[in-house]
Amino acid sequence: MGAVTAAAFRPVLGWLGAAAWPQVFVTLTGGALLLLFVSGLAPLLARRQRHAPMRTLALGVLAVATLLGPASGLALVGLLGPALIAAALAALLIAVGLSVSAYDAGRTLATRARLPLPDMVGALVGLSAVAATLSVPPLAFAVALIGGAWGPAPSS
Repeated sequence: MGAVTAAAFRPVLGWLGAAAWPQVFVTLTGGALLLLFVSGLAPLLARRQRHAPMRTLALGVLAVATLLGPASGLALVGLLGPALIAAALAALLIAVGLSVSAYDAGRTLATRARLPLPDMVGALVGLSAVAATLSVPPLAFAVALIGGAWGPAPSS
């Protein structure tokens, strides 16, 4: 049964591992940023990230580890379906956290450069910076992991 499950997911994993992953991740991060921006949560979460950086980072690392640990364990025992679901949730969590980090960094740059509409321009600058890192895989991995873990924290 495990071999059949692995064979069923092999094309999807091959597609994601090849050329599609950067486009999927930038789309996911951009979509998360758009939803956070439209709902008005992006400035709130960015402010929370700026005022409590260590707490936000610790909670983000804990949340990502809570999803990736079981995903790895499930994959090792051959339960690829649940492992992929947990990994997809971790990727979504990282994308949301990275979108907040990108927004905050871009907004800071836009404000310091005195650009008009720093919120909107900052969101585009931050997302463009994330997209630019995708051409260097180790840099993209570091930016996604650190920026993703440094994302939103629950309110106190």
